[in-house]
Amino acid sequence: MPVYATPADLTDPPENAESQIRLASSLVDDATLTAFYTVDAEGLPINEDIRSRFKAAVVSQVDYWAALDINPAHGIAGVAAKRVATSKSIAGASISYESGERSALELSNALTVLGPDARAILGTLAHGRVIVRG
Repeated sequence: MPVYATPADLTDPPENAESQIRLASSLVDDATLTAFYTVDAEGLPINEDIRSRFKAAVVSQVDYWAALDINPAHGIAGVAAKRVATSKSIAGASISYESGERSALELSNALTVLGPDARAILGTLAHGRVIVRG
């Protein structure tokens, strides 16, 4: 499987940067499954624009996981449910929290889905149209 970035490409690499880069590269591969581009012997795109977009998407994905405080190398165990306040009151001094299941589900989805910035970087390369001819 091709790997589209290196730890040196990250501004603040996590301890397991190589593992996260491999996982993010796999998500980029999945998202660009229907894209047409030429690759070299290592499976990397020959076109420099596509190659740089793949690298930027991987870096963006690793940053996305860091922003959500997710360690994808640990799978679902790397996702901690967080309490989210649903309502607050100052005078009555009350606060309500959701159960945390929804936020845990949203975070666990981030393990297997590209973040919005990574998808935007890939543009039409990500899940583009499938053209059938003949």
